[in-house]
Amino acid sequence: MTTIDEHTFDESLLTPDSRVLDIGCRGFNFANYIIDNFGCEVTAIDADPQIRCDNTKINFINAVVTSGQQSKMKFFSFGNGTGSYSEECFQQPSVCEVFEIPTYKIEPFWDLIKMDCEGAEYGILQSMTAPLAKQMSVEFHEHTPARKGESVVNDIFSHLSQWYVISGNEKKALHGCESNYWDVLFTLRQI
Repeated sequence: MTTIDEHTFDESLLTPDSRVLDIGCRGFNFANYIIDNFGCEVTAIDADPQIRCDNTKINFINAVVTSGQQSKMKFFSFGNGTGSYSEECFQQPSVCEVFEIPTYKIEPFWDLIKMDCEGAEYGILQSMTAPLAKQMSVEFHEHTPARKGESVVNDIFSHLSQWYVISGNEKKALHGCESNYWDVLFTLRQI
């Protein structure tokens, strides 16, 4: 197992022919690591309209990842970006910039999905009707107002268990929270 910027994944499941989806790519550290070490295809998505990508090897998309059918969503930006969110998550804070951003719906099938989307992960994972990737490295953002609580996280674990094994589940104290921040690796079951 390897961890890059709080995202754990199994390198042995990646090859130069792999397809990797980096959701919440701020800084591009994860995407650059994948390209530098595996040379595989990386699509990186971030909803923040201020994010720019200079690496021509990365297929960068400025969009809000959604579980719904919307073509555009509102994106609320405030702070340093680690607490920004889409309207799907919760209500607007009193001070923030609001942008209308195109949406992106995840279509199967990826070798690795890294999901760091500040609360939108709940809806995306809850709405899954089939596996999306061989492995998914997911941060559950219980440190933001988008938090759903441990029972919802456990419900998501149960829902995903029809396809995935939890290969890593680390509850951490990060981003100002005491212990309610998860870094979870879901690995597709062998059928």
